[in-house]
Amino acid sequence: MNNLKEFNDYIDLLASEFKYSGHDDFSDYCHEAADGSEYVIYNGKAWDLVNMIRLADHSIFDDAERFMEPLPDLQAYITMMAYEIIYQQLSLAIQELNEEAA
Repeated sequence: MNNLKEFNDYIDLLASEFKYSGHDDFSDYCHEAADGSEYVIYNGKAWDLVNMIRLADHSIFDDAERFMEPLPDLQAYITMMAYEIIYQQLSLAIQELNEEAA
C-alpha cells in the first residue's frame, strides 16, 4: 500500500464485504478483518502501513495511538498500531455504510 487513496480503497472494499460476512456484530467483523490482514500479519507491511499513515494523515495515526498500551518491543507495537489503524477505519466505514442504508 503506497498512499492514503490505496488505504481508503482497501478499507472500502473490506467494509463492502461486511454484509456478506455472516457476522451480526460489525465489531467482530472488524476484529477478524484487521487481525487477518496482510498489513498486520507481515511485519514489513505493518511498518509500511504505519509509516504511510503517519505521514499521510496524522489524525488516523493519533486515533490509533490512543488505544495503544505499552508493549514489550517495538515490532509488537507497530503490529498493534497497524491493527488499530485498520480496525478503527473499518469500523467507521461500516458505520457510514449503515447510516447511508438507513
